[in-house]
Amino acid sequence: MSRDSHSDFFLELLVEEMPAGAIPGARADLVRKFSDELSESHLAPASVQAVATPRRLVVVVENLPLRQEDRTVEVLGPPADRAFDADGKPSKMAEGFARAQGVALAELRRVRGPKGDVLLARKTVVGRPTAEILGEMVPRIVSSLAFPKMMRWGTGIHSFVRPLHRIVALFGGEVVRPRASDDQVRAVGMLEVECDRR
Repeated sequence: MSRDSHSDFFLELLVEEMPAGAIPGARADLVRKFSDELSESHLAPASVQAVATPRRLVVVVENLPLRQEDRTVEVLGPPADRAFDADGKPSKMAEGFARAQGVALAELRRVRGPKGDVLLARKTVVGRPTAEILGEMVPRIVSSLAFPKMMRWGTGIHSFVRPLHRIVALFGGEVVRPRASDDQVRAVGMLEVECDRR
């Protein structure tokens, strides 16, 4: 594994002092959530670790690829007997399936499925930059963290174990820009502000 094709990710959440009992669960949740989401995104780091103090939650993901690898996926479609008419011409169902999968009609194959012959689309999914994926992942994970007791502050839309003052997210030394829905950004609070300051 070349270090030129991999880098480390660092996330730090700075909060007002958390209850001691909230720290172990938060640390474990962060490791689990990042590990699960990275796996679902087809990204395999060397390790995912979290450390915490009463005012900080930190995640370090080591040796993460700079981008996903391209991969081939196979998608099963409609029953073959309904995808073509008696003359072998494709039906609207076959055309819709091909269009939805981004492949030409001629590229669809007929294969044996669990309930008979079906259409199959084989396509290449081009890998995305890891920084872009992390930009979506961070707001989703931070806003999903739950604690036995949550606090609201400011206008009341922000909710966390204690008021969240700052989020620092870096991948390979570069700021990770949040790519989140308005609800996620509002839930995280300072994320958008902090990233724009840097």
